[in-house]
Amino acid sequence: MENKNHALTLSLGISLFLAVFCIAAIFFYPSVLRWYFTFRRMSENAWIPLLTVGYGCITAALAALAFLIRLLKNIKTDIIFTTSNIRLLSGLSYCCLTVTGLSVIGTFFYPPLCILIVASFFLFLILRVIGSVFISAAAIKDENDMTI
Repeated sequence: MENKNHALTLSLGISLFLAVFCIAAIFFYPSVLRWYFTFRRMSENAWIPLLTVGYGCITAALAALAFLIRLLKNIKTDIIFTTSNIRLLSGLSYCCLTVTGLSVIGTFFYPPLCILIVASFFLFLILRVIGSVFISAAAIKDENDMTI
């Protein structure tokens, strides 16, 4: 039980740090992207599309982190197989799907984003499977609660 609390506390801390990082990225992303365009000598035609895709991905990441933080807090208080957590997992998976869609658009302007397409879609699928497991576990939990 002690290791579980340490792992959850660490996960919450990392999630909060990443949320702060994403908030900072909102302000610094244009400068970093401008530097990258200069460094790679990229075409200015890709500036607006990649800026838009980047901001969309940052927004999806912030939403995903909000879902994850709420999920971790629920798990820390032993609220696990509930419809609330199933909805949080579903929201988290759709954030990953949003990043997949945005990355498909961004790939037309910057082909290495195809790696992000594969990674975010794979994560979407994994989260959907975990969500299905949570649905089954919640049904079993409800059934067990009624038999007592």
